[in-house]
Amino acid sequence: MSSEPTVRGYMVISPLTYLRAHYGDGAAEVEARIPADVRARLNEVTDVGWYPRSYTVAIYRAIAEHTRAKGADVRKAIFDMGHGVAQRALETFLKLVIKVMTPEVFVRKIPDVWLRDHRGGYLKTDTSDVANNHVVFNLKDIAGYEYIGGSLPGFQTATLTALGCKNLRHECDWTPENPGPAEVTCHFYWTEVVPPS
Repeated sequence: MSSEPTVRGYMVISPLTYLRAHYGDGAAEVEARIPADVRARLNEVTDVGWYPRSYTVAIYRAIAEHTRAKGADVRKAIFDMGHGVAQRALETFLKLVIKVMTPEVFVRKIPDVWLRDHRGGYLKTDTSDVANNHVVFNLKDIAGYEYIGGSLPGFQTATLTALGCKNLRHECDWTPENPGPAEVTCHFYWTEVVPPS
């Protein structure tokens, strides 16, 4: 039995959907960077099934390699992909809950979402400074989960913005030069919360 970490299918489908929509006519060029054995299985992935985490990594890596080959900013490309994946989530499974959550409740609950979607690694959050408009996300035991640390700021920026956080900024210790560290910490700050209507 394999001990490879696994993810829910939508953790594969969401970045793939983003890739195809974002790159449009150039998507095939990016997808060609995904290993053939993984690429051959992607259309069989279902939202709720369990799949090797390496499928998601292969998609992230393809985006990063394509971006690097074009001389563009890998950090921005991965951030944008995380943001795009969050947009899909906000239009589907997070659509209703986002309307009744505050930033603090969301940040406290998101580790449960991680556990529901991942077998391997975990997400820890800290809301102890939320009164000062500051929260912390800490991904742990994620060695080899390349680029997830770069997509986290994009995903959380989209969700915290949807929750009404204004003038959002973040600081994250992830770098494209070390895409799969064992741990990533991101701090998010905002000036005020204007609840969505």
